[in-house]
Amino acid sequence: MEPTSILTSLSTRGGEAGIDTAKEGIRGFFQKVVGPYAEAWGENLALGPKERMHRNLIEIVARASKKARDAGIDPKQVPLKIIHPLLEAASLEDTPDLQDIWASMMANAADPRDSSPVTASFPVILKELSSRHVKFLAALFADIAGKGAKYGKTPHEFHANFKLSELQDLYCRAGLSRVDCLHTVSFERPSSGHAPLWECRLTDDAKSKPDELAADLRNFDYMMAVLRRHNVIGETAWPRVVDRSDAIKNPAPKLVEIEMETEYFLSEIGVCFVAACETPKAVTNVAG
Repeated sequence: MEPTSILTSLSTRGGEAGIDTAKEGIRGFFQKVVGPYAEAWGENLALGPKERMHRNLIEIVARASKKARDAGIDPKQVPLKIIHPLLEAASLEDTPDLQDIWASMMANAADPRDSSPVTASFPVILKELSSRHVKFLAALFADIAGKGAKYGKTPHEFHANFKLSELQDLYCRAGLSRVDCLHTVSFERPSSGHAPLWECRLTDDAKSKPDELAADLRNFDYMMAVLRRHNVIGETAWPRVVDRSDAIKNPAPKLVEIEMETEYFLSEIGVCFVAACETPKAVTNVAG
């Protein structure tokens, strides 16, 4: 097979998804975004085992071109330290929904308005995430946006802390788990003698699927570790005094018991990253 440049492929194939953007428009988008070395870039991707990467990149560039056109964006040349790792990482992605995320990031990087700017670290972060991770971040971002909107604030302006159980609930509501709840549920029960007023139990669904529950918890914990390592999700902790007083047995405790309370939040890196992964918004023409 003769080496075929990305530009040649884009002129003859409009992307595997049948995107109806004009083929010449896709070619022009790639030339503007990548710059003067666009003709040479990617010729080796058409050789041997890299042909699959070649096809992936054609699909993603076609999608990015359509997103840019739909938003009315006249693409700019993207700095090499951003576009080179973005193209390399994007070419490795086979999953259609993640290909769409890569296309959105490329379109945002090419947007001269810089309304959702892409930094050099974003391709590094995205290439380590799965579809599940990206969907969770989208759900978390939407939750924060909804809460902030009540106060007239954007996700960049509104800070929201979440308990671990709240993030687990959000994970389940987003349809990312196989059981309906990843943590124990507390409920009040009548007190008898010195029995506790609160009891924690798993839901019936979680109890009936122990293997699925264990797998979901592993997936959730791994996701949190990856997102925290990239500082997409941050955490804050502070001491909390535990009240162990009892009107009869221990009315005035001599020892003060302290527990650490930990909560999590979508960091500023996280907010900007999620915004860069969304389809760019249309250009708004303001009458002067």
